[in-house]
Formats: sequence, structure tokens, C-alpha cells
Amino acid sequence: MLRFAQGIGIALLLVMAVLGLRRDDDIETAPEFVVDMAAQRSDYYLESFIIRTFDAAGLLAREVTGDTLTHYPASNTARIEPVAVVIHRSPAPDWHISAVHGDMRSDSRQMRLLGDVLIKRDTIDSEQALRVETRSLNLDADLQTFASADPTQMTSAHWHSSGVGLSGDAKSGELRLLDQVKIIYEHPR
Repeated sequence: MLRFAQGIGIALLLVMAVLGLRRDDDIETAPEFVVDMAAQRSDYYLESFIIRTFDAAGLLAREVTGDTLTHYPASNTARIEPVAVVIHRSPAPDWHISAVHGDMRSDSRQMRLLGDVLIKRDTIDSEQALRVETRSLNLDADLQTFASADPTQMTSAHWHSSGVGLSGDAKSGELRLLDQVKIIYEHPR
């Protein structure tokens, strides 16, 4: 009797296994998710690089540096992480711009900087040091102009301002907060 019960138990297990396998075959599966990686592939990669651009007189106009640069041919752009840009304005003070990462067009003229963007202007003669912070920045390196639509903080020796949106011209040194502007001035002692 014990052997008979074991035989029936084994037979039931085999029947359940066969039915289970058939049942798996009847289940419709979703089509495989396919990503076209050709558009996302890079064609070259640089580490610890410097790109220097000179003006018509042969003077250093700007430098772009980063830990990594990855070029994407489908969009003809490069991702730089982290990115630092120096706009040289001799004899005026240089502008230093940095961010977590930046996307640069292949001509290195236009850049979109993203994540903890910091702009600093050196001190020289009558121009005080300046610090500007925002989340993103569009930079035209040839025209030496930049703009942001994000909340922005500007700080100098005796004043602090905040607002939403920024437009700037490194050549003239002019910066404008565009909306919701607040300024605090502290008289020097």
C-alpha cells in the first residue's frame, strides 16, 4: 500500500510538471524592449583635457577644461564632466565659469552648463570680485554672453542680490537679473 501511494504521488507530480510547462508556453510575453544605441554611442572619449581658443591677434581668448569629454556624433555634441571655462579679457578681469557638467557643440562656441553653475570674476583695479550662482547657464563663448532662466544669486564685496533669470555680457562686465530681483547693500565700514 505504501508503494502504491508513493507511485500515485510521483505520477501526480509528473502530471503537474507537464501541465505547468504547457501553461508557461500558453502565456503571452511582451515584445522585447529594444533601445537604439547607435544614436547614443560616442565615437571618442578624452580624459583630463584642455581646449584653448585664441583670438585673431593670437591672444588666448578662452579655455575649456574637464575630467572627461565624451563626443556623440548623432547630435554632434560633447558632454564634459565636470566643466570649467575661463574667458580671458586682458587687461580686464577674467571670468571663471564651472558646473557639474556641460554640453558643448562641436565648434566649442555654444555650451549649456548644468548643475551648480558658478561664475566668478577676478578683481582688477576698479572692478570688484563677483560671484554668481545658478542651476543652468547657456554660454556663447565667442560673443562672451550668457543667460539663465533659473533662480540666481549674485554676491560682491558690499552687496548681495537674488532673482530669477540672468543675462550677462563678459566683454562689458554687465549682468542683469531679470525678474523678482532683491538687492541688499551693506555700507563699507
